[in-house]
Amino acid sequence: MADRAKPGKTVFECYLMCFIIVGQVGITMALSSQIDNSAIAKNEIPKIFTSSLLLTIIFGLLVSATIIGVSIAFAPADRPFFHFGEDGIVTAFSSVFLAMSGALAMVVFYLRRHDGLIPGLFWFCTMSALIFLSLDELLKFHERGGQLLQDEVINVYHLFRSWDDLIVIVYGVVAVVAAFIFRREITHNRSFTALLTMGFGFYILHTAIDSLISRSYLWKDIPEEGAKVTCGLFILLAVGTFLVTHLKTLLDSSDHPVSKHNQTE
Repeated sequence: MADRAKPGKTVFECYLMCFIIVGQVGITMALSSQIDNSAIAKNEIPKIFTSSLLLTIIFGLLVSATIIGVSIAFAPADRPFFHFGEDGIVTAFSSVFLAMSGALAMVVFYLRRHDGLIPGLFWFCTMSALIFLSLDELLKFHERGGQLLQDEVINVYHLFRSWDDLIVIVYGVVAVVAAFIFRREITHNRSFTALLTMGFGFYILHTAIDSLISRSYLWKDIPEEGAKVTCGLFILLAVGTFLVTHLKTLLDSSDHPVSKHNQTE
């Protein structure tokens, strides 16, 4: 039992480390823009977010393909799909991507909290949801909840495969409802909208494979988990794009209260 606990502990420590580091970097960027607009040169804005949406998409797909390839190449010889299970590195990467997205969303919330109720509420909900989903990946909330419902409520195998599949589908329904409510904030940035839509598309692919294809087909774990980690990566790229674009807007806007404050000093 002790040996089985080590991988989970390592993944959890990796999650915490990435969340803290990205959060600190993001907050530092945000505070720097308020201290001195000249502190961040415009040519230092990461080109991966601003130069080309197509380049960002290609970058995301290449990173995802690399993760999938490494997961296959470095799997134990007797367990070729090991890294596509719940304890593998694909789940670890997915959790880390969601945690990093949550940290960046926290920074956007910090920057947008005074821009109106809708922007502040949207980014607070986004931050909370992403952190929850990251923890869900590690602590298996939906699997545990599904098993509890299966044992205590009703066996629903004749209706759908399992309760945890339905819980994941409910996550998507909640996301669609939230997207409709906050549609103005989401469509405020076209690149953010496009990348977020792609992330949601990979979520649909992951959920469809998970719900419709029998677990007896072992190969299905590769496209299923590959779609999941790609979903997390594109959410990270989407939130990162919004953050960097918003920071650039703050730097370019001489009418922003921060800029006026800096000018008077």
